[in-house]
Amino acid sequence: MKYLVILLVLLAGGISGYTIGAYRGKAAIEALATVEQAAKQDKAESDKAISALKESMAGLTSAHKSELSKIEAEYRQQRANLDIALAGKDKKIRDLTTRISTNRQEIERLKNMAGNVPDPVEKKKLLARVALLESEKKSMESGMDGLKCLGVAAPDEILMQLRGKQP
Repeated sequence: MKYLVILLVLLAGGISGYTIGAYRGKAAIEALATVEQAAKQDKAESDKAISALKESMAGLTSAHKSELSKIEAEYRQQRANLDIALAGKDKKIRDLTTRISTNRQEIERLKNMAGNVPDPVEKKKLLARVALLESEKKSMESGMDGLKCLGVAAPDEILMQLRGKQP
């Protein structure tokens, strides 16, 4: 009978151990399921965020390419306008040279007339006209000098300063 009691105690201990172990295992399985569910949600949120970032990058890339194309088109237009302006440079220089020469002759003629006119009012008008023609001549000479220098390359140090870089 002594063995029977020991057997019953062992059997009761085994059943209680199995029950307690199964209960704790069930809690661990439930905790694992909860963690797995949270991991799936985090993965879904991560995938959603990555997808949104990819769409945002695609939109930014498209906007960048559009802006770059616009800038390049503006540059090509400015370059074409500059080429057109430079193409007529020599003709403009010839025209300005002719106008300056005509202007000088007119200044000399008016100065001679002013020296020979006895009326001070008329002389004052002629000298005012001479001053106006001399001002126009200076303006034309400045414009012609500017056109002449278009064919000369600018020094590198000046270009670097214009670009905002120090030599």
